[in-house]
Amino acid sequence: MFPWCSPQDDSRFADVDDLRVHYKRAGSGPTVVLLHGSGSSLHGFEAVADLLVPSFDVIRPDLPGFGLTGPHPHRDYHISTFSTIVARFLSTVGVTGAAVAGNSLGGNIAWNLALDQPRLVTALVLINATG
Repeated sequence: MFPWCSPQDDSRFADVDDLRVHYKRAGSGPTVVLLHGSGSSLHGFEAVADLLVPSFDVIRPDLPGFGLTGPHPHRDYHISTFSTIVARFLSTVGVTGAAVAGNSLGGNIAWNLALDQPRLVTALVLINATG
């Protein structure tokens, strides 16, 4: 099996609705959430996470349908569904406010999260966001 397709020692999982969300979390300080694009996984932000970890609490989830999180049980891949799942995921892991950065699909989810949950998103970084 490819190393990016199997859990590593620092893998974590959080139960959110009917999903088991795979994520990695490292560092301490203000929280930064990194949302990957389509056709990717949390590993797409590995180099960025390595730079941020000395100063920040960095959280990288595998979005539903990607990585070890696996498919959404109802095959619901609407942006509003992703945004709701990310908000519930952050609540589950104890985050009440975070800077959110998203690439491509992750950027679209990030900005919708900011619109839907303005108290949760303290800063927003969009990288080639779709939509």
